[in-house]
Amino acid sequence: MIAQNTLVETEVSGPQVGILDYTADFPAYANQDIEVEVEHTNGAVTALVLNTDYTLTDVAVPNTNVTVNLIDASQAWIDAGGLHTDYTLRIKFTQKAYQDSKFRDFGRIAPQVLDKVLDRLTLFVLAVKKNVDSIVIDLQDQLDDHEQRIVDLETVNSFVAPTISHESSNFTADYDKIHVIDANLDVQLPAPVNGKNIKLKSSGVFTINIVRAGSEKIDNVALDYVLDSDLEAVTLTTDGTDWYLI
Repeated sequence: MIAQNTLVETEVSGPQVGILDYTADFPAYANQDIEVEVEHTNGAVTALVLNTDYTLTDVAVPNTNVTVNLIDASQAWIDAGGLHTDYTLRIKFTQKAYQDSKFRDFGRIAPQVLDKVLDRLTLFVLAVKKNVDSIVIDLQDQLDDHEQRIVDLETVNSFVAPTISHESSNFTADYDKIHVIDANLDVQLPAPVNGKNIKLKSSGVFTINIVRAGSEKIDNVALDYVLDSDLEAVTLTTDGTDWYLI
């Protein structure tokens, strides 16, 4: 039985000398339930690959949390047979929606199968609740037992408006704002962080130089980028190494 306060993300910070096995705070019912990543102290995030960077044990084992077994192949995040001091490991229950159990024939009732399906759905809801940005989900569970389970689910939708910042002199772009630019100026990009976006909007006809933080590319070109059209807008996204216009 999965309760509301069950964690759906486990985080471990280095150094973890000589330790390659990390048990999550939650179970998994299939390999695709789990995502593993490491984050460097500089903010760069790397998604790890199953059977290349890690393996899984205790998947679909009743009443047992899943364990991630890191593979030591001299990756940057491995040191002294464990997690490097500059890295944080995250084990996450994914929000991938799928149904791997079949209920076409109820001639034989299988309580364990039903229990697994309901537990996975509960973890899925908790994962959505933790990660969603524009929807606030207030979930209240009163759990007695499998025969007397009361679930009061209240969903409240609320739009979270982004912060808008007007700029009239050179500045460094912020991942958490929409920058409206009111002058000819230089925009300094921050260091790329995987999955983050920069949003820029010109309020008129200005020459706006988008300056890279280092040697990263913008749309596969190792040059800075210029906005010079009336009311031009651009969103730049990054994979942690380079920038792309979307």
